[in-house]
This record gives sequence, C-alpha cells and structure tokens, in this order.
Amino acid sequence: MVKLPPPKQAQKGAWLSIAVYIVLSLSKCWAGLQTHSEGMFADGLNNISDIFLSVAILIGLKVSQQPADQNHPFGHSKAETIATLVAAFFMIFYGN
Repeated sequence: MVKLPPPKQAQKGAWLSIAVYIVLSLSKCWAGLQTHSEGMFADGLNNISDIFLSVAILIGLKVSQQPADQNHPFGHSKAETIATLVAAFFMIFYGN
C-alpha cells in the first residue's frame, strides 16, 4: 500500500509547483523574447499550461478535504482522483 502525504503537505506541494511554474514561464518567455528564440518562448508558454494543471490538482485537493455531507455520505475524497484524471487526460491530448 502506498503511503500518501498528509493533505496539508500535498497542498503545499501544489502551491510550490504553481510558484515554480510561474517563475519558469515568465523567465522563459522573457528570455525567448530577449534572444529571439521561438523555442524558448514556446517552452515558456508550455509552462503556463502546467500552471493550469497544478491549479486543477490544488482544487481537487481542497475539495477532497471537505467533510461528508447529506449528498456525499462517504466524503469528497474522490475529487482528488477526478482532478488528477482530468489533468492526465489534458496532458495526453495536449501533449500530442
């Protein structure tokens, strides 16, 4: 059985991922514009899509932490799995 990190640690990881991708995308886009490198600029734009994927994962993590309610008697833990699945499909179709 795989031991998962605590929810707060997973959220910190998602926030760190978002921050790093923002810095990477801005620096690569800037470097691409300064050096007239279309490849570097395109890679910076690609990192922007990674930001959206990390935000989707973060939303899934936050929703999965909600307690059980009348409509979801077993809780919202599957939201994390669904968000990850959506991100995976996006990567499969966007990456090709």
